[in-house]
Amino acid sequence: MVRYGLLGGTSVLEAHLRQALAQVAVPVGAWPDHYAPVHVIEEVGTQLLFVNGTRDFEDALRVARSIAPHTRMELVMLGDADVKDNLLAAMRAGCRELLHPYRDAARLAEVVTELAERVVGQGEGSAEVIAVTGSRGGVGVTTVALGLAHVIAQEKRNAAVVVDLDQAGGDLISAINLRTGYTTHDLLANLSRLDVNKVRGAVVRKESGLWVLPQPEEDIDTTTVTEQDIAPLMGVLRRTFTHVIVDSGSAMADAGRAVLAEASHVVLVTDQEIVSLRTAVRRLKLLTDMGLERDQLHIVLNRYNPRRKPDRDEITAQLKAPGIWTLANDYDAVNGALNEGLSVVEHAPRSEVSDDLRGLKAKIFGEKVEKKTRGWWLSR
Repeated sequence: MVRYGLLGGTSVLEAHLRQALAQVAVPVGAWPDHYAPVHVIEEVGTQLLFVNGTRDFEDALRVARSIAPHTRMELVMLGDADVKDNLLAAMRAGCRELLHPYRDAARLAEVVTELAERVVGQGEGSAEVIAVTGSRGGVGVTTVALGLAHVIAQEKRNAAVVVDLDQAGGDLISAINLRTGYTTHDLLANLSRLDVNKVRGAVVRKESGLWVLPQPEEDIDTTTVTEQDIAPLMGVLRRTFTHVIVDSGSAMADAGRAVLAEASHVVLVTDQEIVSLRTAVRRLKLLTDMGLERDQLHIVLNRYNPRRKPDRDEITAQLKAPGIWTLANDYDAVNGALNEGLSVVEHAPRSEVSDDLRGLKAKIFGEKVEKKTRGWWLSR
């Protein structure tokens, strides 16, 4: 049984869709009132939602863009597929297909059958999105994102992917020494036609169980993902994995802000340099102005040396942010991992920084943090 919904339709259109579905013997579950608001449609557990764009296509696109990133419903846009660029616009908005409900009736039945099989066989997943951003370049965002992702992936119940969306030129592909596999460009070009199996076939899976989606190596100095790409990209990744860890770099352009707005948790990485801390103050204000709650924000002081000034207490006072998490200044472990194309957790699982990354994961998800005492200079 698949539960369908129609948004922005009419009684005539609803009757037509019911008839089309009946011809292919697809059982229809709850069909909420097509005048109902979106949250009501979600409350009845709708799995496949038709969005009516036959009367006002642009308005229907806005509705689809607002829904797609925050739902597990499969969206099908109803409109004129013969108009140039309409199909691409619908796909970018997060819809699986664009069909005319009357002229494309035969294709409509095929699409519904395909999507019905997807929603019945697709796992739910927790779809946590963790955006890792930096106060400035060079503070270790990629190292933290990759290490945190590997810690999460080590739990067998999790399906975790790390995604490079650094607008200043992502270096994830270099950090893990990838030379093959799909990139963000490839995935964006096929968003509307991807199901769970196809997405997992498009990204690279490491031996550790972590999935990786880097940016193209040849476009390292150009912006490869736009603000309009973020919502549909996050939508398809949410439906495929249980955890999406985003390396968003330090750029705060429109696309960077869109990534942060999509996140369940935001990890802000800084270090003890005064210029980094000054920028961190501004970044914290920006994040709170965006509406992020205190329990969504996690400040990480990377490469922390307790014998250097300012120390953690002084930084806490400066940032006005209690609960700052520190990562040990373990150059040998981190540099060795980079040289081998591994995360530091893979390369040196018993290192101080790997222990700290495991503690960071526990802190983010509200789990019990196991503190290891290695000596007075490492105590927290």
